[in-house]
Amino acid sequence: MKGLIVLLAIFTHQVGKSRSVIEKAGRVEFNWTTLKIRFFGEADGLKAGRGYPVLEKEAWSDGIQYIYQKLPEIRRKRRCWQFDLDDVHAKIAAEEVSMSTYSYMTTYFGSGGMRVHMESSLIKAFHPGKLDFGEMDEDDGSLEGVSYTGVVFEVAGEVSPCPVFSLYDETSGDLLFDVTSVSKISFDKGFMARWVRHPDSKELLRLAGSRPLVIPLVLNDSGKMVLSRKIWDEVLVGNEPLLSHSRVVFALR
Repeated sequence: MKGLIVLLAIFTHQVGKSRSVIEKAGRVEFNWTTLKIRFFGEADGLKAGRGYPVLEKEAWSDGIQYIYQKLPEIRRKRRCWQFDLDDVHAKIAAEEVSMSTYSYMTTYFGSGGMRVHMESSLIKAFHPGKLDFGEMDEDDGSLEGVSYTGVVFEVAGEVSPCPVFSLYDETSGDLLFDVTSVSKISFDKGFMARWVRHPDSKELLRLAGSRPLVIPLVLNDSGKMVLSRKIWDEVLVGNEPLLSHSRVVFALR
């Protein structure tokens, strides 16, 4: 059964064009594939006597002020799988994003104005704060001996990306896996997974390595991610370290 799942997955991913999973809110763009956020700041160039260095500082300040004020609002509105982002951590997240922002491009307008395009970490922006990571609090090297390089969940249905996810038995509803079994070090580096839409072979190689374990996943009527106990017992048992160390990709159709 292991071989069948992997072979079917390789065939599936030869077609379609890979796209990043991107969400937008105002000026802010959240990329759940690269785990980066992008936004911008602007300065009006119509006032006389100001050169580009002054405009750049004003545009930079405008962008930083925008993300600092906007990010807590975005976090408060975000709900996924009954996991609410901790609003107490929102101010800390805004500060960390502000301090880790850098500019990757500048646009100059015919009016003399300027737009500075900025980028920062989505992990810092959406980090939930304190979580219970259970016994997987440290990166213990348990990936040694695992035959696959990553897990790719092919998801049928619309689902919103989230820093955390849980897997349930499709029949009994029992919890199979959640954040309490994830390494804190791995979570802080890349959450529990990356998300991509219609990944091709090249993208899968980049995100999940040369030998990914690809498994179909569905959403039940309650919006929970479910899979059969048989797949869990026959395919994932023994490969849980890939989940625990965030070697996971959600492939959205």
